[in-house]
Amino acid sequence: MTAPDARLALRALTEAAAAAVEASGRGVEPFRGIALYERGKDEMFTSLAAFDEATTALAALALVQECYGVDQAPRIALQFVYEWLNRVDEPRFEEGVFDQLWQDFAAELDEPDWVFRAVANVRWLTAEGRTV
Repeated sequence: MTAPDARLALRALTEAAAAAVEASGRGVEPFRGIALYERGKDEMFTSLAAFDEATTALAALALVQECYGVDQAPRIALQFVYEWLNRVDEPRFEEGVFDQLWQDFAAELDEPDWVFRAVANVRWLTAEGRTV
């Protein structure tokens, strides 16, 4: 599969997720989250037929295979839905919001070198050699 295939599969998943959230009658806020953090919430989206199709399409992308690994495709698909939910106020599919999210996702895949920063309380550290 190609990036356009993955885009279409994620679009179908996002549309199905929007319909599921709307059918719940609870609004968007209770469904926002992080992938694999709350299994009960995740199940609403992972049980959709479009979820398996999106997972398969993502796993076929070379950049997903290289950057994340095929086994992470379900987490990526689920996190895509959660990111979409963070960007909308109503459970309605919005083309512009989806397009921007897809562009952000594609840009992240295209960046091979990621920067991570962390802060820690460190005591009794001994360093040898040059410190920066």
